[in-house]
Amino acid sequence: MKVTKRNDDGTIKSYDKENELVVGPMEFPFTFMTYKFDYPGLISGRDPDAGINIEVLCRMDETEARKFMPGDKDGFRIAPMNVEAYCRMLSKIAHSYAAAELGARSFKPTLTEFIRGRPLKQAWHWIGSDTAVPKPEPHLHDIQWLAPTINGTNW
Repeated sequence: MKVTKRNDDGTIKSYDKENELVVGPMEFPFTFMTYKFDYPGLISGRDPDAGINIEVLCRMDETEARKFMPGDKDGFRIAPMNVEAYCRMLSKIAHSYAAAELGARSFKPTLTEFIRGRPLKQAWHWIGSDTAVPKPEPHLHDIQWLAPTINGTNW
């Protein structure tokens, strides 16, 4: 697509659909999209009812992407993301990892109803991420324990 207008923050305001090119899934450059959240309220001390800032991060191979968007104002339109479904996936991974590493009876699971599809009013009290953007790694996935220090408290 050819970007015709941008918002002040750099996001796309409008684009020219006449120049739109459909790229098949096997040709589309590998793209990794994720969210960056604030730390969970439980760790940071934020009020359970408070909202948080959410950013979308995207990484793709620039050489591959330039095959389809050679111009400076060319861009990609990528499928929308669903933050609740993403958080549900993270909760499932965290629950499974804790059960595998610590044993299923070694902790009191808090997010099981959320994992099963029920809404969680105070999700940001329990769900969050490191606020730093990590450097690119050669491997696709990594999972590990991390006990952060926030406001002088080790978690």
